[in-house]
Amino acid sequence: MENILEVSGLSKSFGRQQILRKIDFAVAPGTCVSFIGENGAGKSTLGKCLVGVHQPEAGEMRFKGHAVQPGSPRAAMQLGIGLLPQELAYVPAMTAYENIVLGAWPARAGFTSPARMKRWVNAELDRLGLQLDTAQYMSDLSLADRQLVEIAKALVRRADLLVLDEPTAALSSKESNDLIELLLRLKADGLSAIYISHRMDEVSRFSDVVNVLRNGEIVLSAAPRDTTDSELITAMLGQEPGTLKSTNTAPNTTVVCRADRLNSTTVPPLRDVSFDVRQGEVLGIFGVRGSGQDVVGEAFGGLRPEVSGKICIAEAEYAPFATPYSSQDAGVSYVPAERKRNGLVLGMSIRANIALPIARRVAQLFGVINAQAEREIARQYTSELDVRYASMSQSVGELSGGNQQKVLLGGRLAQRPRVLVLHEPSRGVDIGARLQIHEHLRELAQNGTACLLITSDVEEVVAVSDRILVMRDGEIAAELCGNERSQQNTIAFATGAEQ
Repeated sequence: MENILEVSGLSKSFGRQQILRKIDFAVAPGTCVSFIGENGAGKSTLGKCLVGVHQPEAGEMRFKGHAVQPGSPRAAMQLGIGLLPQELAYVPAMTAYENIVLGAWPARAGFTSPARMKRWVNAELDRLGLQLDTAQYMSDLSLADRQLVEIAKALVRRADLLVLDEPTAALSSKESNDLIELLLRLKADGLSAIYISHRMDEVSRFSDVVNVLRNGEIVLSAAPRDTTDSELITAMLGQEPGTLKSTNTAPNTTVVCRADRLNSTTVPPLRDVSFDVRQGEVLGIFGVRGSGQDVVGEAFGGLRPEVSGKICIAEAEYAPFATPYSSQDAGVSYVPAERKRNGLVLGMSIRANIALPIARRVAQLFGVINAQAEREIARQYTSELDVRYASMSQSVGELSGGNQQKVLLGGRLAQRPRVLVLHEPSRGVDIGARLQIHEHLRELAQNGTACLLITSDVEEVVAVSDRILVMRDGEIAAELCGNERSQQNTIAFATGAEQ
């Protein structure tokens, strides 16, 4: 049987960083080929190259026997390749049926109408066996139904191959199961798919072939029945499963911070998430994208006022913080995951960014900043964190990602927090800065600071944490201590792999 898609030698880099290296694979009609790997392995970049979001530097794609290289997602769709991206692209103020026909309106003599569009969409959904209230506005639909709209958008345009990038990352367990059942039925009807995911249980159910990406290369390719979760995880990590021997000193038993029954209506919803952080401890909370750990981190930073429950700092009890100011006033310093959006003012100087979180402390009469105090504080933390810069007056936006992250961390340390919460602290930094941040975090813990590390980087959470809480579908799936703290165990619990 002729393959519907053949990819050979596909390579992609951004600047000097090589993301994909000579990728080769094929998809037969009516089958699913999956790609799994750690964050940063190149999975999403591969999907975007296939549908024209990115243009590869080398390699060839053959679709239905013809050499193709789509220049855009629209061009890919015209060929018959549809994309369900991580970040859904829709118009919230339009109905579901209007979004489905957007750019491909059913018309007679060049004219159409809402009734014609709705009638045509409903007929197409009936043909596909999809159940959806197409008259609802997108803003009123659940995330699962918005996903369904995106799938329908591709299928009514007669897509023969669907590229799905983490389609269940933000769905609940039931919604994920319903989507997989739908995809299995569509595959049985002849749809071909490329499935990019962290979730090994879903990959095993839906895939005919699983490819493991590591550092931009396919390091293992096998049918799910011919491999095991343990073998897949080993391939992802590049090492045999093992445990990390802790070199951390035993933490103080004094509880500095406690989260009590955190719940939310987010996707996924938090369900009675409770834990404590002790003095001198790094508590790591790990989960793959969409597991709920991001909501926990943002709740501590005052960015999720919809979260209910209690947060206790020392002897004081609080409702989850409604604003970053209330978080800071309680003694929490929060290092956000998105430093450019929530953490730094890129046009301001290094000195000003470090002093900004403690502006009230360094202010003089009428709120004027004490320039000397600002300089001394900035000098202290740039020295401690080894920030590389030309001048303290240099704008933060001119620094490398790693140095920006150190400036962000310096400003939070200047708050002298009771609890330091770090949300993806090494995202977007080079390996040298990453190691320096990890070393400084361990030093802070050894000096008595209670640290909460929120991350989707398994290597990071195992290397730095004293204890690891693994989240899945908005709940704590496991607590790993001592020799249990291995990358193997952490990923297995996070992805639902068999133990």
